[in-house]
Amino acid sequence: LKNGWTMNQPFLHFERKIIHKDRECFEMEELNRIKAVDGLKSGQSIVRDLFMFSCLTGLAYCDLVSLAKKHLVKDSEGEYWVEMYRKKTKNFTEHKFHVLLLPEALELIDKYKNDPSSLQNGTIFPYYSNQTVNRYLKVIAKEAKIDKPITFHWARHTFATTVTLENGVPMESVSHMLGHASIRTTQIYSKVKKKKVLND
Repeated sequence: LKNGWTMNQPFLHFERKIIHKDRECFEMEELNRIKAVDGLKSGQSIVRDLFMFSCLTGLAYCDLVSLAKKHLVKDSEGEYWVEMYRKKTKNFTEHKFHVLLLPEALELIDKYKNDPSSLQNGTIFPYYSNQTVNRYLKVIAKEAKIDKPITFHWARHTFATTVTLENGVPMESVSHMLGHASIRTTQIYSKVKKKKVLND
């Protein structure tokens, strides 16, 4: 229409419909079952730790595998933070985000500080491909008696919902920690749960 190639508006009667889909996540009880799984092979155990770290920080897979010492910042209160830029491939924009490291997350960092693979790559954690991580997670979920179609991205959803929003962390703070450019992106996680209603 702008180029004058047609005089008719082909999308005149087209209407966009917003489909609201709930983001899948794990409840705390399910996370505890994942943590408690015994008898995992070495690689599976490492993937479980990576998944738990992501549940505690909200880091996406691409951010987690590139996490290095330079991204860990200590503030004047002695607290440690992850400070990174979240890359969006669609328009190549970057958004800085900060996540406070909980004690359990710090323990996982400490656990891998001398890992040969981490030292070689200059990263905090050993590297596993996204496909391998998702394959191992399915094995871990099965061992934990969890019947959900788990992928690594569930960790990010779990952080947003179970770890933060359900525990009263304000939407603005969650949005910043997730590296969202707009709070509207974060609002997809704010589905009201009975537990939160009860607490409120």
